Amino acid sequence: MKKLILTLLVLTIAMQNVTVLAANDITFSDIENRLQDFLSEHNAVLFSLNEGDDNFSSFHLRDLVMPTEMLYFDTIEEFEMFLVEFISMLNVEQDFSFEYPYQGQAVDPFGNFVETWWAPVPFASMFMWRNISYNVRTTNNNIVPTVTVTNSWLHGFHVGISWTHRFGNASAVSPMRRTAEISATGTWLIGADVLGNPIGISWNDTWTRTISV
Repeated sequence: MKKLILTLLVLTIAMQNVTVLAANDITFSDIENRLQDFLSEHNAVLFSLNEGDDNFSSFHLRDLVMPTEMLYFDTIEEFEMFLVEFISMLNVEQDFSFEYPYQGQAVDPFGNFVETWWAPVPFASMFMWRNISYNVRTTNNNIVPTVTVTNSWLHGFHVGISWTHRFGNASAVSPMRRTAEISATGTWLIGADVLGNPIGISWNDTWTRTISV
């Protein structure tokens, strides 16, 4: 009996070592190969966040807002599922929005307003909001307003996720409806640790909202 117990104990330890070894054997290339479809579909860039790694690139990080913390995943499949769900949730039109602090109130002396709306993310514990600030000026005897987008950013609880604003656009104001379409183009960056591999994945995106002026 003692011999059987000893044998089972040795096998258990051996299996644990194999599991750990398998996890540690996951490489950047393994992650890259698994995410090929996502990278191609969204024109995304995958790179290592480990400065000692051959796949580390300071070029991709030089002008990006870095996430404050990392997301952690136990498998490549979990990370892939997170990315797919993240994109899917971002593409759902959100009606839960407001103009800060309220309609007709500028947020600073320069006439900037902020359009804010909820951006759901796969982790239920995260509450992320997207923001586009814009400036309203009037011309033609203060009859026809002109809208200019000035910035875009995230706020709330968004661990491992960041947004870098690039530029913004605004359509001409509709004289009848007094509305305009504003957009902000920027870069998403997800910072993740996948089985001990610190990686970043980034892609460009454009946020679009319709505002009343």
